[in-house]
Amino acid sequence: MSTNAPNSSQNTAKKKRRWRSQRRDRYHTSRKNEMEIREIDIGEPDANAEYYIAQKTEKKPLYLRAFYEWEGGVTREISEGSKFILFGQKGTGKTAILRHLESTTSDSIPTSFIVFRKEIIEEANLANIATTFAASLVVDEEKIKDSKFYYHAMKRLLLTFLLAKCAELDQAPEDVSWFTKLYSDIKQSGIGQIAALVTDSVIGSIQSLELDVNAISKGSASVNASKAIKRSNDAFQKYAFDQFIKKKLRARIFLDEMHFAYRDTEGLSADASLVRDTILAVREINERLIENNIDALVVISVRSEFLEHQEIAVADVAHTIESYGIELSWENAPYDRNHPMFEMMAQRLKISLGSDFDKRSMIANFIPISLAGDFLEYTWGKPRDIVRYFKSLKATFPSRSSINKGKEYTSVIRRYSQAAWQDQKAAIASFVPKNCIPKLEEALQEISNRNFDNSKKYKKLDIAIELKDAFEEMMKSGVSYDIKELIKLLYIVGVFSVRYRDAKGQEIIHQFHRGNRHPYTEGYYYVHRAVAKALS
Repeated sequence: MSTNAPNSSQNTAKKKRRWRSQRRDRYHTSRKNEMEIREIDIGEPDANAEYYIAQKTEKKPLYLRAFYEWEGGVTREISEGSKFILFGQKGTGKTAILRHLESTTSDSIPTSFIVFRKEIIEEANLANIATTFAASLVVDEEKIKDSKFYYHAMKRLLLTFLLAKCAELDQAPEDVSWFTKLYSDIKQSGIGQIAALVTDSVIGSIQSLELDVNAISKGSASVNASKAIKRSNDAFQKYAFDQFIKKKLRARIFLDEMHFAYRDTEGLSADASLVRDTILAVREINERLIENNIDALVVISVRSEFLEHQEIAVADVAHTIESYGIELSWENAPYDRNHPMFEMMAQRLKISLGSDFDKRSMIANFIPISLAGDFLEYTWGKPRDIVRYFKSLKATFPSRSSINKGKEYTSVIRRYSQAAWQDQKAAIASFVPKNCIPKLEEALQEISNRNFDNSKKYKKLDIAIELKDAFEEMMKSGVSYDIKELIKLLYIVGVFSVRYRDAKGQEIIHQFHRGNRHPYTEGYYYVHRAVAKALS
């Protein structure tokens, strides 16, 4: 037995030397082009921004050239039509998936990709439709507060998008004469113009209704405007589906960036109602398309954070999401070098650095860390995070072909953290008035500093005390929820994580993006590492 021991030890040593040699070879292979980081095509953290930049430079977006889907299935189920609602947190890659589906479908089926935030909210101003009618003396304001205007307006809009994909249409009946007036304009208009025209038609219907009632009752009567619009829409829907069947419609409509931002309490409620009713309108139209065996589909993406809003978290939406929704999530990914974000980014870098460039080379050259967990703690485990890191790398060391561990890596992380916090602030602006965010930053900075030096541990009540001044400012600006809801929302968007030790003494970390929807009540709160880095 003793004579075998040296041989065993020697074999082990040889294996280690061979492994190190292979690793060096891979490292030098990855560096053979010595390409400066500024020359490497990295893409953008926001897929729509990347799309528009690529259009300007007449290139195909990088996320389409190096398309990567971890644990595929999302694209298949949407392609087959069994699912048509894609939901997931901000930055998980929903837009990239929809753009990929649109790209692979458009060669054989007419498609439209609609960036909801830009094309509809800004150009059609649909989110202000309730406000427009709230000042009316004729329309029943209680019914407006129940708000079916969004639902009917979105149904009318989506049906119009589909009709625009049909060949020449038959004459519309008298009860949808508004569409006849718009048809010639619609055929020559872009998505944003169509949205504006259709929204104007809804407003026009109500205004004409006001005039008719005023003429008869001298302004003393009240009408249910929602029902009036519904009757008009029912007639329009019947006409639309008759045309879909007759013209053998084939189409795919992709709705992206369902978004709302805090303006005031009423505005927030209105925006959330718009998201809710759009989801319900998409469901009804798709169900009718399926019933009539029409080869058309409306696909929509929604941020899962928004599904927590009280205006959206209603039974109809919950059932719709459960039946027709599919989640895009990275929450079950391993938090080590096998995390799929590393492979996704390596696929992108291969476009510039060649097919022999791999994940191991990428980490050795550009993310010089001892443990992948060190890097992942600065992320939310999403594709957007690693793209943002490489953007920061490119901006910090543009003329380098690699960076070293230590100060250089720390410099990139600092810049990345500052950019990540700006993105987090955009998410926070969905429920916090913009003028209150600086006060919120001050409170988070204080908590971050105490987290870093371990001078204080924060439970939920302690966090509420630290956020008290900022929350009072928010209440002055019209915020109606309580401070517990604020803490919950900050946890949902990823500002806070919660830690505690189990019975065996093992530290457990709860984070919303890793599937912990409800943090442990008695846990300690910590500001996310990137946010803390940006603020400290």
